[in-house]
Amino acid sequence: MSKDNLKTVSSVAALFDLMLDKSKPEDREASVKYRKRYFETIPGITFPDDWDQLSLEDKEKRLDKAQAFGLGKDQK
Repeated sequence: MSKDNLKTVSSVAALFDLMLDKSKPEDREASVKYRKRYFETIPGITFPDDWDQLSLEDKEKRLDKAQAFGLGKDQK
């Protein structure tokens, strides 16, 4: 996996998040759906088989961490 690919995908995912109103559940769900789709384009990145059973909050948390890593941000 190229660090450049991860950075590019993370940047696009961050921009998509800026366009949404995170107070609306449907926007939060759209964010998770599309950020996941972006990250799936990177060879070697996979999601757990039970991804669809995770709560929206857990999905957001995991995607936020992947995005922060890709952007070189320290997120705990």
